[in-house]
Amino acid sequence: MKRIIPTIFILLLFLSACDSNPQVESTPTSTQPEPTLNSTSVPTSTPTSTIVPPTSTPTPTEVAIIPVTIAIESEWETQVFEALSAYAPEYLEWEILIDDDPANLLLGELADLCLCADGIGPVIFSEPIAFTVPFVSSIESITYQEALDIFDNGDYNIEVEPWSGMSSDRKALSISGVSPQDDGYLFNNEMNLTSVAGMEDVATLVANILHNNISFDPVVSLAAVGDVMLDKALGEYINNGYPNYPFEQVASYLQAADIAIGNFESAMTDVGAPREKMYVFNAPLDAVDSLTYAGFDMMTLANNHVLDYGEEAMLQGMEILNSNGIKIIGAGANADEAYAPEIVEMNGLKIAFLGYVDTAEELTGHDPFEGAATDENPGAAWATADNIYIGVNAIKEEVDVVVVVLHSGLEYCERPSPTQFNLAHTAISAGADIVIGHHAHTVQGVEFYQGGVIVYGLGNFAFQDDIITSGTCGSTVYSYRSVILNVFLDEDGVREIEFVPVVLDETGRPMPVYGEDADTILERLYLLTQYLN
Repeated sequence: MKRIIPTIFILLLFLSACDSNPQVESTPTSTQPEPTLNSTSVPTSTPTSTIVPPTSTPTPTEVAIIPVTIAIESEWETQVFEALSAYAPEYLEWEILIDDDPANLLLGELADLCLCADGIGPVIFSEPIAFTVPFVSSIESITYQEALDIFDNGDYNIEVEPWSGMSSDRKALSISGVSPQDDGYLFNNEMNLTSVAGMEDVATLVANILHNNISFDPVVSLAAVGDVMLDKALGEYINNGYPNYPFEQVASYLQAADIAIGNFESAMTDVGAPREKMYVFNAPLDAVDSLTYAGFDMMTLANNHVLDYGEEAMLQGMEILNSNGIKIIGAGANADEAYAPEIVEMNGLKIAFLGYVDTAEELTGHDPFEGAATDENPGAAWATADNIYIGVNAIKEEVDVVVVVLHSGLEYCERPSPTQFNLAHTAISAGADIVIGHHAHTVQGVEFYQGGVIVYGLGNFAFQDDIITSGTCGSTVYSYRSVILNVFLDEDGVREIEFVPVVLDETGRPMPVYGEDADTILERLYLLTQYLN
């Protein structure tokens, strides 16, 4: 059993007898009063986690030292020590005891407080208990009563496990419509600060400090979508003064995420001229208002339309996005900028985003590789196995999570192309936690590969392209069917993924769907995923 006794308790003398600030003593002196739990200096209401210095000279008084011993498991040692060192009041003489079963120290009266799972006392944090099934299972939700029965009696098809411990190839079922990440979820393991009799006020004080200053199981939610093209009908709505129109039905899903990212599949400019290629897209300058309203935090420009109106136009679009708080990956004024990761720190996690593009030569003869950034010229980050491996490998040790966004594949083909397989596998092998893809204009499956997750294609998201076709690979594809990908990231990578089905109306505006329409999209996604695994 390890003991940590920091030197923090202080003898306060009468201010009228002092010419200097109080001094920190390593042990109590003989002139101090005997510590007592009944001291009037113990707060009688819930204190805050910070100590605010008095604004006026207080009446001289003697403050009793209150000793307290706290039993914890070793995994909490550093965080508890740092929190108490920074925020515990001077009259609290605290000691930490480390033990594999801290509750036993409390029962044996060797500790005053215990950071214990499912104990009694103030809740420090709650960890959801998930009811999980394989990702491709058709089961999405169970009732509260069904969950109770499974929790008590078990179920062959459903596993009960901590949400933090589930593998990414499984999904957590919602309980009567409430998921583990939602407020109001009813199945949780709680970590309490339990106290012996007479130490309840001290437990409240310490619990408040720990709750506010310890990072328990940090999670970041990421919402990702496919191609966003705000030209054509959606551009007309924006130009006519309706910037919210493209995303007004789905904005709440993106706004709820910590980070929302999409593929901006057009220029956004009033300069330049369209290039000679099969399709060129240009969104109005006010399209940035649509993006900010929707809740987008980041856009990848690594696609085959980033230079539809030339280099100057691309740089103008980048400036508009940046000046409105939308980060950019996959493109830049030169190769260094285009291939550089965007690092986001949130909820105690550091996440690196990298964007790449690899698309085939068009029937017109236009080669998208002409848009690749060089040392001197603006452009996109071109996806080769070497480029991706170098980029991921260079950043993976500096962050907790690496996200690679890949614009690649064959248009209107549900099956990933050999190039997609190679590039995505390279990213995971290099150390990426998840690869998020688009370009095929249809939803593709998910592969769980070497501990990572590859979402090959998210389809169109805001895109006037209501094509139903046999596609380039034989199967019928519906380009107006799409999904929002929700990813829950933690320090181990991808905890869970889930999909929100949407369809695009005749203007290309995404709309959430439910019931049979949602089941149709998810069932096809799960079938494609089974083929890949």
